[in-house]
Amino acid sequence: MEKRLGLIGVFVLMFMLVSVSAIENQTDLELIDAGTTPDSVLYFLDLAIENLGIALTFDNELKIEKELRIAEERLSEAREMALKNNLKAMVKAEENHEKIMIKIKERIKKISSEDSEEELRRELRIEQKINSYEFKMKSVNDEIKIKIKTSGEITPEQQELINSILSNLEGHTWDVEIEINSEKGKTKIKIKLEGNEGEDVERKLKGELEIEDDDEIEIEVEDGMVEVEVEINDIKQEFEFEINSSLSDEQIKEQVMNEISNRFSISVQELERIKMKFERENDDDDEDKEKEEGEDDEDEDGEDDDDDNNQSSENNSGGNSSGGN
Repeated sequence: MEKRLGLIGVFVLMFMLVSVSAIENQTDLELIDAGTTPDSVLYFLDLAIENLGIALTFDNELKIEKELRIAEERLSEAREMALKNNLKAMVKAEENHEKIMIKIKERIKKISSEDSEEELRRELRIEQKINSYEFKMKSVNDEIKIKIKTSGEITPEQQELINSILSNLEGHTWDVEIEINSEKGKTKIKIKLEGNEGEDVERKLKGELEIEDDDEIEIEVEDGMVEVEVEINDIKQEFEFEINSSLSDEQIKEQVMNEISNRFSISVQELERIKMKFERENDDDDEDKEKEEGEDDEDEDGEDDDDDNNQSSENNSGGNSSGGN
């Protein structure tokens, strides 16, 4: 009996070491291997070992980092189960993904420091890892959709279930992104109350942490329509709306900024720091057209004047001839 327990203990220890090693040796661009998947009888052991690893980690930021790794493993499991068309196991992976993302969301609220700048620094580090995870999640979702579409081996009901699972995975990640942005906003308010500009401090910290700021707003105006592409904190949105063509560029930009502010729950002041591309097409064409029309009118007026002058000359000639006779 003791020998059997000893063997089980060795097995569990080896399993734990392999699992931890698999996670720690991943690069930022690689997706963690699924390892033990939800269709395995040992899946419960995999979850137990992960929970033990979190329990033995006492730093809140490190807990979040480990849990993001675990969320990535759940994502990898969902991918593998989808490709095997084991939708029941895929649902299980998605449900466990939701549980771990809820834990991350709660831990984000606990990020703190007596120094507001240090608190923002920690939030930025976590945000960077969340953004990296989101990139992998979107890549996996796209891969699953493409492979399922090309295989043609699933029913409409299965397709609907898979789409629902993928949507849920995105929703869990979106909730975490909203939470980290909310906490960052609160920290920047504290920094402002301390006499500094939160946006300036964030830019400085991003430089120190070598975090590239890819936020961008692209506005294209054409034929009374405004097309907008926005990327803020790696979240992209596209939308369009009608506009009064007589408005100036600045008036159009103001309307767009207000619309983005409402959609992203970000102040217009914060949006002003983001680089913007603005294109207004057809305005030059309209001016050229108006100019051409004006020239045509002038030419027509000139022709009319010439005709009038010629008619006048003919009348004068006729009058002189009559008078001579």
